[in-house]
Amino acid sequence: MKKLITICLVSIALKANVFGATRVSVAGAGPYDYNSASSWVPAGVPGSSDIITINAGTTMTLSASGRAQNITINGTIKWLSNVTLQIWGTYTLSATGSEVGAAGQVAFVSTGNISVTGTVAPTIAYRMQANRTITAASVINKTGSTTYITTGKIVTNLGNYRMGNSTFQAATSKWINGATSVLTLTASGFANTGIFDASPGGNSVTLTYAGGNIPKALSGYSNLTLAGAGSFSLQAATVVGGNLVINAGATFDTHLVDLSISGNFTNNGTFVPTPGNSVTFSGGAQTISGTGAFNFTNMIINGGSTLNSNNKDISITGNFTNNGAFTASAGHFVAFNGTTAQTIGVTATTTFEQLTINNTAGLSILGGSYIVNDVLTNNNGNLNTNGNSFTLISTAAKTARIAPVTGTGSFSGNFTINRYLSARDTTWADLSSPVQSTTFGDWANELYAVSYTVSPAVATQYTYSEPLDNYVAVTSAGTALTPGVGYEVYLSGDFSYAPFPATTINTVGTPNYGNQNLSSLISFTGGTSHSNLVGNPFASSISWNSVLAASSHIAATYDVFDYTTGGYSTYGAGTEIGSGQGFWVYTTAGSPTLVVNENAKTTSTNSSIKAPVKESYFTLKISGNDANNSYSHVLKVGASPLAKDGFEFNEDHPFHKSPLKSAPAIYTTLDGTKSVINVFNSGNDNYDMPVSTPVGTSGAYKIDASGFLNLSDYSCISLEDKALNKIVDLKSSPSYSFSMNTSDDINRFVIHFSKNGNCKSLISNANNNNTISNQVQVLSSDEINNLDT
Repeated sequence: MKKLITICLVSIALKANVFGATRVSVAGAGPYDYNSASSWVPAGVPGSSDIITINAGTTMTLSASGRAQNITINGTIKWLSNVTLQIWGTYTLSATGSEVGAAGQVAFVSTGNISVTGTVAPTIAYRMQANRTITAASVINKTGSTTYITTGKIVTNLGNYRMGNSTFQAATSKWINGATSVLTLTASGFANTGIFDASPGGNSVTLTYAGGNIPKALSGYSNLTLAGAGSFSLQAATVVGGNLVINAGATFDTHLVDLSISGNFTNNGTFVPTPGNSVTFSGGAQTISGTGAFNFTNMIINGGSTLNSNNKDISITGNFTNNGAFTASAGHFVAFNGTTAQTIGVTATTTFEQLTINNTAGLSILGGSYIVNDVLTNNNGNLNTNGNSFTLISTAAKTARIAPVTGTGSFSGNFTINRYLSARDTTWADLSSPVQSTTFGDWANELYAVSYTVSPAVATQYTYSEPLDNYVAVTSAGTALTPGVGYEVYLSGDFSYAPFPATTINTVGTPNYGNQNLSSLISFTGGTSHSNLVGNPFASSISWNSVLAASSHIAATYDVFDYTTGGYSTYGAGTEIGSGQGFWVYTTAGSPTLVVNENAKTTSTNSSIKAPVKESYFTLKISGNDANNSYSHVLKVGASPLAKDGFEFNEDHPFHKSPLKSAPAIYTTLDGTKSVINVFNSGNDNYDMPVSTPVGTSGAYKIDASGFLNLSDYSCISLEDKALNKIVDLKSSPSYSFSMNTSDDINRFVIHFSKNGNCKSLISNANNNNTISNQVQVLSSDEINNLDT
């Protein structure tokens, strides 16, 4: 007959509704001996059919092996030696209960639940001799003992179990980590001879031992954490249906087998892929994170999966297959750096921020579409697109670039190189091709108004001939876009001269790479302007300093058409030339050379010329002075003791006419050469500079002077208007307004520089000496501002 036995610190009344008599402790005595009949009321040692409760505050010692049907421990049960407590039913260690003992075990010899919320003794072993369920609220620490599972028995863990050594007696012994449960293994060898099922949703397994084999899981893991300071190896292909975490100090070696992850992958330690191994991301929205490196052999993203690189670099030594989606991170790369031929194959568009190839065996694209937002780097090997779409993006924010190609780096197949052009009024632009083997028809796909007919219409695209000193029309869409040649291209929204909208043009072909000798594209012909329209041959910004250092017999400055002014801006040391940008160089002697080496490339992602360095010039700017004319042009003037008064290429810069017929210009003519930069000899106490101002539209104009400190030795700088017989003291009134017609004499102005005292006195003396017309007027600031223009 069953007995309900309760051990208390005080005597309690016999309870009704129990089977037989109930034993209670003797008041005030203790601790009690489980195996002593005198400890129990009524007398008798508990048996396998007894239901026992040890109340809070009571200690029951186990001096020899014992047994019970169900036991609830609200107090303390203490093992005095290495003996066994057999449990035939439920085992409950409540929140106030505890196990105590240096050795011993609980043998679960029949089915039932194990519920532990109190304090367990890590040194008291649990022996599973029957199917057992550990309840969800249980927290069990058995790190100082061995957990046994006998032949054919199944343990289902629904709680939190921290395990030391373990013994599975046979191949049929089984541990199931149930949904949301936690299993922490502090010793290796778990389930070596049995079955381990860690697949139920939401459960977690953590390995804290110092490296070794990762237990084989029947259907993989739900969540797996490697926390021990050592190297862990897979024993078989493994699926992690949830999150995989590698803690600091831990190393995860895939050990020649495949790994599939359906959750997030956090690596704060070391991840070691092995030859032939594949890591497959097979969940929904997934991320990688952590302080460790992400190196893969073969990397696969399954359909329906989206992998977020989460500001991490990724290195791949095998192949990359993307059947899902990949979210790249700004400033981070995906690198292909194997030693055998690698491939990329995708079924959807894959976007990289930075893509790096460093494999002499090369990388081939098997399918899909690809986008690079930032930089493509090829240090070794051939990148072959094999007819698949591969695009370097250009936006208003930045333009993707190809970094200096080094080693055995090369490209095959077509690449689409974007070039963003901002919205603007109808105008022209200097452009160039960053690829090989394409034609003007390539740009015609994006431009809105393209004409190849010279007469009666006007062509909209031109090259330039230095010997002819003139533009040469492009008359066919099939005309090749020659790398290194600059092209003057008309930009309009339509053939009705509508404003040009923001547009991205595409140039499709094999990118130009390797050092580019463009010397055959430039010439020096006596008696001409020596103007040569060339272009940046690379899909990258280039440094003018590097170009100039590698070249010879070209001027130290270059021009770029500026659509905002309608004229040309002159740049020099410290500036960069954007991807796809055409620019004007000026040859200074026979046999000039122009070389753009790979090392001229810069890290800039700006699609336009960078702001020029500050220049030490006095400037005169002519501009329209009404709402109908916004174009302008600048003449720059300097003085140096090493300069001569005539034209010289190392100090001066030639003028180039704007393709916009309505734009004004301002220049001086020296030794028959029109110049927009003139540096004269500073030894001159007085220097007179004739200034020409052709205008494309009759109307109101003004000349603004600035940069006086750059000619501080000249106390008087004045502007003479020969048409009106007026002289203006520019230091007093730096802006001069006037009217000019297209038919007027363009040689209307003279700038006078003098070191000799007061400007007004000098002008008066000049009048008295008849060096200037007697009708010349010296005007005050107020008088100039009130002039009728």
